Amino acid sequence: MNEVLTIVFYLIFFLSLHKAQGKEYLSKDTSLNLKGWFSVAVMFHHLAQRTHDGLFFHHFLFTGIFSVSCFLFYSGYGLMKNCMNRKDYEKHWFRKRIMPVLLPFAFYNCLLWAVNLFEGKFIGIREMLRGLSKGEPMAIFSWYVWYILLFYIVFWILMKTVNKHPRKMIIGAFIFNILYVVFCMIMNFGIWWYNTGHIIVSGMVYAAYEETCEGVLRKYRKILYAITIPVVLTASWLPYLLPFAFQLPVYIALSVSFVILMILVSMKHVPDSKILRFFGSISYELYLLHELPLMMLRGTHIYIQNDSLWVLSVLVCTVLLAYGYHLLFRPVIKRLKMLSEN
Repeated sequence: MNEVLTIVFYLIFFLSLHKAQGKEYLSKDTSLNLKGWFSVAVMFHHLAQRTHDGLFFHHFLFTGIFSVSCFLFYSGYGLMKNCMNRKDYEKHWFRKRIMPVLLPFAFYNCLLWAVNLFEGKFIGIREMLRGLSKGEPMAIFSWYVWYILLFYIVFWILMKTVNKHPRKMIIGAFIFNILYVVFCMIMNFGIWWYNTGHIIVSGMVYAAYEETCEGVLRKYRKILYAITIPVVLTASWLPYLLPFAFQLPVYIALSVSFVILMILVSMKHVPDSKILRFFGSISYELYLLHELPLMMLRGTHIYIQNDSLWVLSVLVCTVLLAYGYHLLFRPVIKRLKMLSEN
């Protein structure tokens, strides 16, 4: 069953491809489609870490970094593009950018606490804070949310302090990421906390110097294909074989190579599918909530032994929960955006 899911997953993507027109590869619609596909890939990645069924399905063990790189690149690109083109982009920043991420996340943590209690595990405030200080938050996949919230704050500070000057914004974001990596390493956080943060800066660079970047990619397209394809196909599993000291440089090379390859392919062909757009519209909720079925369907009260049945059940439950969660918070997010425009 897991092999069938893998085949369907790739078929949906490849059948949705069509020839790109102009700058379509950087459009919000393309971003939405890609985020939809990669949000499912993230779930497959976490499921593959917890199952033994499906030989081909287990290649998702090595694909988590690709999904995160896509999210971060388009986030950095969108932030920088809006910063450059919208005069009052920094106004109402907390309400416009922070709250739509923070509110669903805060409510999810309350929900997760209740589910843990239902499963027989009480987590106190001290335990939560102690876990977070060790890079082990109660919401085990929430490192991405913490990073995004922190980066949004840094981005706002940069806009206010350097008057939205593109080069200074990029330098400031780059310095922040170096400090962030050093902090995570000192605190002994897992490498997934900091092995892709540089990609959000690369998205900012692409937005600020779009014509130059695009020109370089088009001019050296064949050479870049020859470099990035082998790196992406081979280096994704390489860090698992290397000593820790060598892992971060490999992850950096891998994530940068993947983003370059993603852009090169998207210049020629982009996805467009109702299914992918749907998943893209609830990508944040999918990321947040898929931990709950992972836990509950192999928990104290329910335990699905069969790997294939468990994977399918987790996917179905996650999509239903994510869509319901999206509907719950959609009026709140719309209201926040309306208030930000006034």
